[in-house]
Amino acid sequence: MGDDEADEFIYKFVSKHKYKKGFDTSKILDEGILYVARFDGEIGDFKEKGK
Repeated sequence: MGDDEADEFIYKFVSKHKYKKGFDTSKILDEGILYVARFDGEIGDFKEKGK
């Protein structure tokens, strides 16, 4: 999860694969879903709008 302060976006990546202790995790970030939230409005506004 991360954010982009300049453009007002928040990112969240959910891997298709689960973490398993002791197994090779080098490809855990190769497949999954990237969610991106963009918030409209001025700083301090919480208008419950997003795309």
